[in-house]
This record gives sequence, structure tokens and C-alpha cells, in this order.
Amino acid sequence: MTDWYQQLGQATLNWANLPFWQGPQDRLGALGHRPLTLSVSPEGLLAQVDTDSSVAEVVANYADTGYGFITPPPGTTSWGTTLGEAKLRTLEAFVGNLDGMRILEIGGGNLFLASSLHSKYRIQRYVAIDPAITIWPDLKGVEARRTYFPSSDLSGEHFDLVLAHNVLEHIPDAVSFLGAVRDVLVPNGRAFLTFPDVTRQFAHGDLNAILHEHLLYLNETSARTLFAKSGLGVVKWESAADLASCLLALAPPDKDVVSEAVTAATKLLSTGMDGFLVLLPRAVSALNREIETGRKVAFYGATNGLNNLLSLTGIGRNVPILDGDRAKQGHFIPEGLQAIQWVGNADPHQYETIFVTAGSFQPAIIKELTTTYAVPRDRITGLFRPC
Repeated sequence: MTDWYQQLGQATLNWANLPFWQGPQDRLGALGHRPLTLSVSPEGLLAQVDTDSSVAEVVANYADTGYGFITPPPGTTSWGTTLGEAKLRTLEAFVGNLDGMRILEIGGGNLFLASSLHSKYRIQRYVAIDPAITIWPDLKGVEARRTYFPSSDLSGEHFDLVLAHNVLEHIPDAVSFLGAVRDVLVPNGRAFLTFPDVTRQFAHGDLNAILHEHLLYLNETSARTLFAKSGLGVVKWESAADLASCLLALAPPDKDVVSEAVTAATKLLSTGMDGFLVLLPRAVSALNREIETGRKVAFYGATNGLNNLLSLTGIGRNVPILDGDRAKQGHFIPEGLQAIQWVGNADPHQYETIFVTAGSFQPAIIKELTTTYAVPRDRITGLFRPC
């Protein structure tokens, strides 16, 4: 399912042929495959190696007006809105009252968050910057700019609060990006960022962590060293459902953390090697045994990780796929052969074994299956996460 090798003493995880994920599709068929290699950079970041210019292509695609978001932005689907509302609650818990603030939002995809904050607070100024932003023409008091950050459009401007939800993992030069965030903050300003915390996913070999669009892979230790090097200090940190939320403030840059960063990133890569090369094959073997013995099985979660698994192993392509998001009903993950079924229409009680493939939300999924649909607990197991 993956290879690893030592090159000049440096460990590397390499997937030679991984499907490019753009979410569920209207029809069957993969959208192309590319290699994906993770290595520790000299700066101490666990990041993709641009082996075939795919990173440059991915970054350029962000400016395409038809860009397909790997997770639907809030306001576009019920699931996307649920995720967006959760991030909004965390923001308010971390920052408190936002009255009178000058806010810069980076990479939001649309103006859902701007609209939500404007309806609750007296925002002095709100600028949303994203090359593929969807403009909401009826939203007054918000400046929407279709461009990348940093931008010369913001030259000399400063903000009380910078927001960047699920942006950092897409940035090819994280240190420069965070330096630009630091530079637009007023002296007592704050930045609120969310991004994947891959600690649990790497430990369990959860393929949902691995996407071509995710150029950077962080846990708390490696993120803190990255922030320290960039002149930002962590005021508050929270990690839940494999998502980190952190509030940052200005701090003196610490250029001496590079060795600590390399150590942290190397340890994270080692954790991933154990997960992807040891635990994941065991889980796949268990899945294969269930299928070969003729048991009636299903997957729960039309996810990137499941799509990766089907492509890499070929095991379970024709297994039914259930999902809690009604918007996915009737669509396909590119490597699967069956249309996605909304769980409410799928009679989940009929299956002898349900493999949960959305590891980040596995506890909530198990609760839903057992309480709402009366599926016996012993019929539910995690594919990418132990139960």
C-alpha cells in the first residue's frame, strides 16, 4: 500500500500511484492518479516532495473559479455547515466578543463565516481573501478579494484578528505564510487557525490524512515549533476529531527551534511508518477476511481515505457505502463501484459488519448507528481506527 526508503539517511513515505481526491462525483471513474511522497524538509517540516510538479499544479488550481473543494464549505451542504458552525463556536470560545474588530479571513471559500459574524457582532471591518471565493452579493460591509494571501492589496493594512480555517495544510511555504500573517496583525492582535492534527491518523494508519492537496502534515509539537520560528506564540490550543484549533499572538521569532522542529517532524514520520506499514495492513486483512467469508458488509463514510484504500488494494470496491450526509446520496467515490447511500435510506441493520471509514468522527457514527438505527454494537468496527 505504500513504500518507504532511506535516501541519504532520510526516511520517506511514498505512495507511487494515489488517486487525486476532489470529493464524491456524479459518475464512476477516477480523476487521475499521482505519486505522493512525504519527507522531512531541512526546515523541520513534514511535507510533500514535489516529485512531478503536482504541488505546483494543486496550488494553481486554487484560483480556478470551478475549483472543487475537498470538503464542502459551510453554507453549501448540511455537513459543510455543521463543520463551519463548530469552528465558529470554537472561535468564539477562544476569542470572546468580536465587537469593534478589524478582521481578515484567509481562504474561507465563501462568506458564510463573514455573514455569521456580522449578524452577531458590530464588526468594524471585514476583509475576505481567497482566489476562488464565492461572492454573496447581498452581504454588505464585507470586502471580498479574489486573490492569494499575502497580497499587495493589503500593503500597509493591519487587523485585530486573522482567521484561516483549514488553510495552513495547503500552503507550500508555511513559514513565509505565517510571517505574512504576523506582519498584518496589530501589536495586540490575534490569529485563529484550524488545520488537521494528524497525530491519531498517523498512529492508526488512517488514509484519510493523505491527500495531494495537503502539502504540510502537523501535530501539536511540530506546529508549535513552526509558529515559534515564524514569530507567533500559542495562546490556546485544542484538538478534537483530528482538527487542531489554535489562537496565536505575536512573539519574538525563535530561529533556534529548527533542530527541535526536525526532531518533531521525524518522530511524526516514524509514527506514520508504524501506522501505515504495520497497523493498516492488519486492518485490511480483517476487512478481506470478512468479504471472503461471504458476510454482508458495508462501509460507513464516503471518504478520501476509503477512496485511497480501494485504489491501493482493490479490496471492497463493490461493498455498499453508507454516509450520514444526504447530499452524497446517489454520487460515487471514484474508486468505488456502488452509489453512495444516505444511511437513513440504507437499512443499516441489515449488515453483519459495518466498517467505519470516517475515523475522525467514528465515536459519533457509532452512537448514531446504535441509537438511531438500532444496529448492535458488535456489528460495528473501525477500519482506520480501533473501536
